[in-house]
Amino acid sequence: MRRIVLCAAVLAAVIGFLGGIGPSYAAAEYVLQVVGADGAVSRSVTWQDAEGRSDYRFIYRKRKDAQEIQVPVTEQPRPPRYNADWQQAPYTYSAAMHDLEPETVYEFRIGSAAEMKEWQSFKTGKKKENTYKVIVMGDSQSVDYDVWGKTVQAAATNSNDAVFWIGMGDLTDNGQAWFQWRALAGRREAFGTSSLCTCSR
Repeated sequence: MRRIVLCAAVLAAVIGFLGGIGPSYAAAEYVLQVVGADGAVSRSVTWQDAEGRSDYRFIYRKRKDAQEIQVPVTEQPRPPRYNADWQQAPYTYSAAMHDLEPETVYEFRIGSAAEMKEWQSFKTGKKKENTYKVIVMGDSQSVDYDVWGKTVQAAATNSNDAVFWIGMGDLTDNGQAWFQWRALAGRREAFGTSSLCTCSR
């Protein structure tokens, strides 16, 4: 029952989410879009690096609009080391966009004062969207995500109009093992332009 309730909450939070999992930029790796309570008017982006930089800039705009908006970049707590044989987990950053317009294409990019990388686009959802198609998958829970990635790509081929994905249950075999999270994120291309929502007990 707890899982069902949480899944319902996640579904409500991501209605209309048409964003996705984007390419890596220079030092910024595993750039992910995150939807909040209302995907029609807000969006967050998170990324990682191994450097612990303090000079990141995050800028967004309506597609090809002259007005660019810069928002603060925050650094998130680092997860613990898996064991002495593995490197410490990289640094994680995030930036939030609020007061967006529904059903509108926006662009964002990440960089520094010296260099900004290419624009990555997303579209906000409809206000009060109540009809949508999703793909629900069970535990990915792997160390090698090759077969899992092929399964996701097959689902994408058969349901390319799905608005987002739900990953239910355990995503990795060992939650504290950073190399497993990197293996999962390394198959992000399997999702295409759809988002992945996680759901657990």
